[in-house]
Amino acid sequence: MGKRFILGLLTVSLGACATTTTSQTSPQAGSPLMAQGLSAEEKQARQLVQIQSTGNEIVRLYRMEQYGEDPGYSPAARRARQAALRLDFDHCTKDYTTVALEGDSLGGPGPGLIAVYLIPEPENADLVPIGGFYRVLVDSESGDVTHFRELGNGCRTLSLNPTHQDGASVSSLLVNHNFTPYPLENHVFASMTYEVDLVVMTNGVTWKVDNGRIWALD
Repeated sequence: MGKRFILGLLTVSLGACATTTTSQTSPQAGSPLMAQGLSAEEKQARQLVQIQSTGNEIVRLYRMEQYGEDPGYSPAARRARQAALRLDFDHCTKDYTTVALEGDSLGGPGPGLIAVYLIPEPENADLVPIGGFYRVLVDSESGDVTHFRELGNGCRTLSLNPTHQDGASVSSLLVNHNFTPYPLENHVFASMTYEVDLVVMTNGVTWKVDNGRIWALD
């Protein structure tokens, strides 16, 4: 299908300041959580983006991937994708696509593991899937699933045309999220795929997700 999107693996501890950069430069205190998004050139190059932080803050890794099969995937990654698709999970749409991140790559889950994302294929151009995303960790040697997690509650969608008017569009969408105290990969995916800002409300903090950038509004 050819669309491209951002996915990320993350380790998180809450804090106030961090910045996105493709270098190893640490951010200055008081900077927004993510200070810079991805350019079109970076997207085309599938460039990895690391969100640096200082102190007790957020560290996140994102990389570009494609829908569907990628001939560059290793046999272990292909096996991991099949193992993830065989799981008994609640389908929010008829078709699902997968993306695999291998453990030895930047953004991967760690040595010996492959992360597979199960992503619902949209069935309505005006509805943005927010629910129905899953993160699966698979042992790269045995092919066994070691971890399975849903990235939100149920089969939630957000409307890009809430007024049902021809040609109508929205610039931002509001979503409540109580799974974690911070946005997850599905929020970044939705924002970048549908080119819309997300305002994500967690327990006590409101976040903005915009073109690969995330920062706290509160």
